[in-house]
Amino acid sequence: MLKINAHFVRICEVSLADIYDVIGVYVLWSGKAKTVPSYIGEGDVLTRFSSHMKKSWAARPIDGVIAFIDAPTLHKQKAYSELVEAALLSAAVAIDRYPVHNVSGGKPAAALRKALNNQDHNVSTIRIVFSGRDPFRDPSNPPMREEKWIVIREGAEGWHIDELHWNTRSRQN
Repeated sequence: MLKINAHFVRICEVSLADIYDVIGVYVLWSGKAKTVPSYIGEGDVLTRFSSHMKKSWAARPIDGVIAFIDAPTLHKQKAYSELVEAALLSAAVAIDRYPVHNVSGGKPAAALRKALNNQDHNVSTIRIVFSGRDPFRDPSNPPMREEKWIVIREGAEGWHIDELHWNTRSRQN
């Protein structure tokens, strides 16, 4: 089993020095977002944030959460971040929290291939453990009391989400 930890902290809790040359996964909430995040992304955080702030949807104030994904190499860190992003986007569909401004659902097949490349053993289960702030709730909410997770398993039909620790929420408009 491959285990990936994603500890989300509020963006206002990190400094510029914390995100310099860092690859991570983030969930942004524009000033107009109430029940659904505005955008879920991954990559070189500073570069990506800079490009997002130029978008018309990035109404101020911007809030959000970010997770720095720990991995043995920079290549794996990027691959794991892509996988966490794709898993969050898939989960967002399942719980009716898909970000309004994400055009695609990430690159799950490519992310899986990259994350599994050069593992020291065969992997048929991936467990992504989420702690800290809930990426699907307004960042001003308190941190989660318990960890949540997404389990991805390889089966006869290929890879699929087997366990999702979030409930479907009704939207309150």
